[in-house]
Amino acid sequence: MLSNQSLAETFEALAHPRRLLIAGILAKNPEAGRSLIDLQRVTGLSESSLTHHVRVMERAGVLVRQRKGAVVTHRLHPGPLHQAIAQVEALLRPPSRPALHPAPFTAARAGAPH
Repeated sequence: MLSNQSLAETFEALAHPRRLLIAGILAKNPEAGRSLIDLQRVTGLSESSLTHHVRVMERAGVLVRQRKGAVVTHRLHPGPLHQAIAQVEALLRPPSRPALHPAPFTAARAGAPH
């Protein structure tokens, strides 16, 4: 379960159209990952803008960075996203209540003669 702070950071990591764009691109091929240069080419974002958004996503744990030789790639890390979704679903579920099963109504309980 994510702490309230981590949950807020996870949602913040997706709370921008450009970060959603980055997540969508990375989700198409989750195992491969993409370099910043590749992401910049695909998104059309400036280097500084892309770097900012990637850092926000990394801090929240939504992206992970991997080094493959001289190339650094970024890929989506679904763990925090799955946890955040599960916590929101739990908030939306009605609280559990014991089922009310009243005793059957009988003439004896109503005070009727036997």
